[in-house]
Amino acid sequence: MTSPLRRIEASALTKELLAPATNVATFTRDELRHLESRLGTSSTEGEGLLRVDSWTLRSGLGVPESPFAWTPHFAKRSLGLAALRLVVFGVAATPQEAVAREVDRLVRLGVDQPPRSSSLAAYLASCSPALRTAAIAHGVTYATELFCAIDWKSFTRHPLIGSPDATAVLRSQGISLRGRAELICDIDDASGAQLTESRLVVMHGVIEDDTTLLLGSAALAATLASSDRTAPARMVAFFPTSGQAAVLDITENILTRTALGIAKRVENYRTSAAESLAA
Repeated sequence: MTSPLRRIEASALTKELLAPATNVATFTRDELRHLESRLGTSSTEGEGLLRVDSWTLRSGLGVPESPFAWTPHFAKRSLGLAALRLVVFGVAATPQEAVAREVDRLVRLGVDQPPRSSSLAAYLASCSPALRTAAIAHGVTYATELFCAIDWKSFTRHPLIGSPDATAVLRSQGISLRGRAELICDIDDASGAQLTESRLVVMHGVIEDDTTLLLGSAALAATLASSDRTAPARMVAFFPTSGQAAVLDITENILTRTALGIAKRVENYRTSAAESLAA
């Protein structure tokens, strides 16, 4: 079967993000419920929802979640996206200046927060100068990579830079499906009659066999969480460390294939977990 994932040059990221949509998948409520049903059903009543997102799909659905703790590496996305907004909107001249501004702002906020606060502000206010410097370096790298990858002058409508994960809580399936995007861009369809969106996702490493499923899962979460029951027109992946990029055009068929792929992984995980308990 031919892969629906299109590899592109990283220099074409902006073009792909802004190109008019050739397909806009819109669903009725019944069609959306049918799409949800392709994710399977849960027979584990009373258990917590299984988190399904690009991280758990890649790392393993059964990987136990450790209590979260900030590190310079984990801070890079939050700092980088905040800095990127400052640069794009003309508040700061460079990613370095922008990250420094954001860290200063967060440190001032964190000083007044409880010592056990789990916020990034509290972490930056209480960590050592060495760790804070490392966090700044990570944030500058993240912001610089994304800022240089996009031709910001091509946008006639400002994209949304960083946003809460799209989250669909599916109790019948026993899962919480989440999809992350670093940029959300408003685009027109080919006729100019309908407004839709494209989404840029920053990914790690290189393009792999599961990249289609990871992008599809983010698109599926955005679709199921959408108030207007409309899917993103396309998902664009950028791999800064390798310089690779790819595009997944979102159709009803892609979302169905994604739901079935997720259902298979969830079923395999639950079957394996049940067998381990019975052993």
